[in-house]
Amino acid sequence: MISGKYFISFDRTRIWYSHSKGKKDNLLFLHGLTGNSTAWFPAYEYFLKKGFSCTLMDTRGHGMSDKPVDYMVKTCAKDVFMLLKHLNIKKTIIIGHCGGSMIAMNFAERYPKYIKKIVLVSSSYNVKSSYYNFVRYYACLVFSLIFLFPAFKLLRLEKKGGWVDYKYYRGTSDLYFPRIFDDLKHVNIIPFIKSYYDIGKLNYKKKIKSFDYPVLIIHGEKDTTFPVKIAYKMNKLIKNSDLQIIMNEGHIPLVNNPELVNELIYGFLKR
Repeated sequence: MISGKYFISFDRTRIWYSHSKGKKDNLLFLHGLTGNSTAWFPAYEYFLKKGFSCTLMDTRGHGMSDKPVDYMVKTCAKDVFMLLKHLNIKKTIIIGHCGGSMIAMNFAERYPKYIKKIVLVSSSYNVKSSYYNFVRYYACLVFSLIFLFPAFKLLRLEKKGGWVDYKYYRGTSDLYFPRIFDDLKHVNIIPFIKSYYDIGKLNYKKKIKSFDYPVLIIHGEKDTTFPVKIAYKMNKLIKNSDLQIIMNEGHIPLVNNPELVNELIYGFLKR
């Protein structure tokens, strides 16, 4: 198990993080919505052995971090900024999955001088699709009901924090409900609803056109959350980008095939 500690962000929220120093560039790993930093543990350990400095964090409302009131993507991006300042890191390579990739893009918009490269895994520049909106509103309804009815007390998500051990979910589909519920048992209901609502409004189409640093896009061919056509579109919009499609893979390649994801990222970092 990777050890970590807390730092106090700009609004007194405690953010859990782990940082190990190496001789090469710093890599900052950001997990997806409802997830936690353990999803990136295999990558963290892999790249430490390759000599990179590595940093990961539980975003606010997730994992071991505090669960305050504000969960906007821009707020999470400010937490990233505060963590880099706390660690005195001037440049970093951000590696984000799903919601974490959207935090990465927001960070790149607000704090561009800190960016050296970006890796976007299972990402989207604009999630205002009919499918995503359906999922978002359906999820808000379902989990609001779970929050209201005492019969679902175990899923009311009022715990202080906790992690999911994703190695037990290797080989699972995008809609594998035991994994989804395990995620949600460790996330407060409020950030879940607020984060879904906030992400549903984001549109980075104009911003990513101006990215002037190398970007790697990794996407599963059978991603049911963000269809693969989005990855092809992002690749066209971002001039200095590489696209890697993982065949027969869905939305969570870092869980189902971490070895391949690590190899793809490493190849990109060596260029």
